[in-house]
Amino acid sequence: MRANSADTRHMTGLIKLIPLLRYRDPEVYESFLKGEDDVERYLERVVGEMAGETDPRIYVNALRMMNRFDVSRDIQKGRSDFHIWAVSSDHMHTVAQHRAFHNDVTRRGIKSHFSVIDSDKGHDAFLLNEEKLIPYFERVL
Repeated sequence: MRANSADTRHMTGLIKLIPLLRYRDPEVYESFLKGEDDVERYLERVVGEMAGETDPRIYVNALRMMNRFDVSRDIQKGRSDFHIWAVSSDHMHTVAQHRAFHNDVTRRGIKSHFSVIDSDKGHDAFLLNEEKLIPYFERVL
């Protein structure tokens, strides 16, 4: 997909919907559809709202990085620490889910650190001001 394509805005909206479409918690998923009688019409409307002016190459690059860098072997060998950050207002990936993941990897003998970032940005915590994130990055670096 080229960034200057006529479909760029539509495709960017669809890309942003991927986490919602694959989300497994039926209660949260249903809450997005409350009052909607037609799921397809809802998704089309949301695509328009989510598209914004985002360059879709950002998402493509993020997916490529996730596919290229597999740290699972190092984690299994105990060479890496997990730094798990939950966002207080994220209802898509909740604090409880992050804490359960932290507890699970700790039980497996993997060194894990857990923090909750207080924010009203929800799942879009990447929108946080960097000053708020610096203390968390300092712990890792």
